Amino acid sequence: LLKYGSSAWELQQWERAAQAYSAILRLDPSNVVAVSRYGQLLFFSGENDQALTLLRAAAKFNDAEALLTIGNILFSAKNDPRGALSVWEQYQRVTKGKGEARVIELIAAARKRVSSSDDIGGVAFATNCAGCHAASGAGIAGTAPSLKSSSRARDAAFIIKQLENGSANKQMPAFPSIKGAELEALVKH
Repeated sequence: LLKYGSSAWELQQWERAAQAYSAILRLDPSNVVAVSRYGQLLFFSGENDQALTLLRAAAKFNDAEALLTIGNILFSAKNDPRGALSVWEQYQRVTKGKGEARVIELIAAARKRVSSSDDIGGVAFATNCAGCHAASGAGIAGTAPSLKSSSRARDAAFIIKQLENGSANKQMPAFPSIKGAELEALVKH
């Protein structure tokens, strides 16, 4: 089941991966890989509270991917940049610099979010988007595409649709709480 789940994960066959990891958890609820991956899949589907529960269990074993995702949830969904900073710093310690490039921009975005609340669009981006698309919008390989090089990222209607509904492949969750002036400022940003 673990090999099947890992293969489905690598092929981005999220439903099959979820089925495999769920089956593993029924057999062995302490399997750290299954706990972490299933938690990440819950995050992808917008189930942040359930995801946090599982991911925190995996983080106790210093699972790097769980730590990274917890930081993303705290930063983007829970509006807790200080908590995200703490988790991402733990991620840096666990990966001993190997995953550092991936998290440096996230930490920068969180620090910016903590220190500045004047730029509504920038803050909305730092809070909700930078966790996956990087503070610069250049994207994070294997996580989210570059917004700088995407022509669709310049289409206000497309951006609004993505934020309201999430992506068709469920890799990007919906952000229904972003509305009104904040949504307009984020689209402009």
